[in-house]
Amino acid sequence: MPNHETVDAVVIGGGPSGSTVATLLARQGLQVVLFERRSFPRFHIGESLLPASLPILEELGVHEEVQKRFVRKPGGKWYYGERPVFSNFADGPSGTSFDKTPWAYMVKRADFDDILLKNAASSGARVLEGHTVVDVVQSGDRVTGVVVRDSSGATQEYHCDMVFDCSGYGAVIPKKFDLRRENRLKRMAVFGHYRTVPLNEDLKKGWFVGQMVYDGWIWLIPLEPDFISIGVVIPVEEYKKAQLSPQAFLERYMATTPIVPPSISTNPQLEGKVHIYGNLGYTSSIAHGNGWVLVGDAAFFIDPCYSTGVHLALTMAKEAVNLFLESRRPGKNESELFAEYEKTLRNDEKLVLRFVDAFYMASRNRVLKRLVPLTLTERMNRTFVAVTGGDYTVQPWKINMVYYFSKIVTFLFPFRAQA
Repeated sequence: MPNHETVDAVVIGGGPSGSTVATLLARQGLQVVLFERRSFPRFHIGESLLPASLPILEELGVHEEVQKRFVRKPGGKWYYGERPVFSNFADGPSGTSFDKTPWAYMVKRADFDDILLKNAASSGARVLEGHTVVDVVQSGDRVTGVVVRDSSGATQEYHCDMVFDCSGYGAVIPKKFDLRRENRLKRMAVFGHYRTVPLNEDLKKGWFVGQMVYDGWIWLIPLEPDFISIGVVIPVEEYKKAQLSPQAFLERYMATTPIVPPSISTNPQLEGKVHIYGNLGYTSSIAHGNGWVLVGDAAFFIDPCYSTGVHLALTMAKEAVNLFLESRRPGKNESELFAEYEKTLRNDEKLVLRFVDAFYMASRNRVLKRLVPLTLTERMNRTFVAVTGGDYTVQPWKINMVYYFSKIVTFLFPFRAQA
């Protein structure tokens, strides 16, 4: 039998959700150990942040360093054909979570995640890289810890009051208990980093720039003055049918999508390799159980369309920590408290999924694609900014209205958009 150690909490995964959980728990004086199977810094997708995350970054104490190291992002621009739809974070309605800091950042995730992980360690969490969680420990129907294998192959048990699964795509507990399900989007990302000079004025100023393609979209994200992340999100089946290498597939889109060639200098040079992430749409049938909770991408991931991943990871981490701390007080019921976590999580998931769904409906339908930019009044744009800035629950009826409006238009006018 492996040796065992007892701590207050175990965190699986060192990404934004795991680092945030570990930081906040350690600052409360709890014994926390975080296991990360890789060594940081490491490459990761998800480079465009949201302004609603800034208050959490402030709370964690990393905002100043993030501000120094990364490109400031004033907003996003999506092209519906030739028509742009703006989300200028400074134009949001009053009362948003980011009205005092109406900007975000474009980050190299390897560096950003490394900042957060080091912050967790400096806050008192024990961070063990090169350690893989290979199983969970159970007592009856309660998870009471994990089995961990280090880089030498040795295993050890860690017992705890709560396991926070922040393992992202690794999905340790969802795979263990067969909780992982695909959502209805079924898309993948193909992307790379290119040395090229931005010619587009929005890119020069740090804006996210994206354009619809049929049933998908392409992004340009400025990470440095001459370093741009370029990627395409498309149905999984389209990539399979193309029978091209990842680089050839991506660069075909770069050459043929109208927004890309005039936005960057000629002959962009790929740095590193083109990466593939798929499937980008999944969920877990439940997000908490007896002695465990899923946080961030381990719980669900929708689509990078509106850059929701990191922000949801941060907010879910903060909520999960608060509930765990509350559950340790006398007379509190852990299961009842985390039922509220599940309710909040599912509401956010539903709203973001419907918002993304509406985007894809417009990418497939010619009438909707032309109609959306024309119907985005000043008042509607303020709501659009609030939602794309990270405040999903501000007037949720408007997200539902857009979703059902899109379904009705698609049903009444089933005209295919141009590829």
